[in-house]
Amino acid sequence: MSQKTKDCYARTAQDYEKVGLCGTDWLAYRDLPELIRVFSKGETAIDFGCGSGKSTRLLKEVGLTVTGLDISASQLTLAISADPSGDYRLIDEGSQKLPLTDVAIVVSVFVFMEFGNKEAMVDAAQAIRNSLAKDGVFIMVVTTREFYSGDWLTLNTKFPENDQVISGGRVKAEFTDLEFSLTDYFWTHEDYVRVLEHAGFNHIVRHLPLGETGDGLPWKDETSTAPFAVYIAFK
Repeated sequence: MSQKTKDCYARTAQDYEKVGLCGTDWLAYRDLPELIRVFSKGETAIDFGCGSGKSTRLLKEVGLTVTGLDISASQLTLAISADPSGDYRLIDEGSQKLPLTDVAIVVSVFVFMEFGNKEAMVDAAQAIRNSLAKDGVFIMVVTTREFYSGDWLTLNTKFPENDQVISGGRVKAEFTDLEFSLTDYFWTHEDYVRVLEHAGFNHIVRHLPLGETGDGLPWKDETSTAPFAVYIAFK
C-alpha cells in the first residue's frame, strides 16, 4: 500500500465510521441476510474490505463465522474497538492470496468501486475465488448507473463529476445527514460481469433492491429505481 493511500484511509476512517446502515444506504444491506440464506452452503465467511466492521457485524448477526479483511489499519482499529471478540486482519493492497481458504461465502460491500482499473478488480476477484470452497459464493455490492442521477432519501449525487458518467470515471456522492462525501470510480454492469467472468466465476446473478412500503421510510426514487446492485457469483 502506498503512503498516499494509507494517509487517505487514516483521514477518512472516522468519517466512514459515522455512516450507518440506514436511509438509502440501508438498501445495500437489507437483502443480504436472505441472499445468504438462499445461496450460502456453509457458515464461514470473509468480509472483504470490511472497513470499520459494520458489515462484518451484520454478517455475524445472521449466524456466520466471519473474518474481516482490510488494507487500512485505521479502519481495523475502529472495527476491533466496536467488536473486540471479532476476527479482523490487515492485508496488503493488491494481495494475490487471502489468509483463508475453503470459506463458504465472501461478501464485499462498495469495495470494487474503489478500484481504478479493471485489472486490479480481476486480481481481487481471483483472490476471492481462490479463497472459496468448491461450492462457495461471492456477493458483491456496488452502485448502479442510475444512482448518480437519482433523487435519494439520504444521499446527494448532484455533482459535476456525475454529469457524464463513463466507465472508469470518477463519481461523487454525499451523505446528506452527515455532510460527508465519497469519491469513487464508476464501472458499468457489463464491466462487473466481465471482471467476475475473467476471474473464473461460472454463473452470475444480479439483484436490484428497491425501497418498499414495509421498510417504514419515506423513500423517494428508491421505490422505482435501484441505487445499488448486488452480484451473486458462483465458483
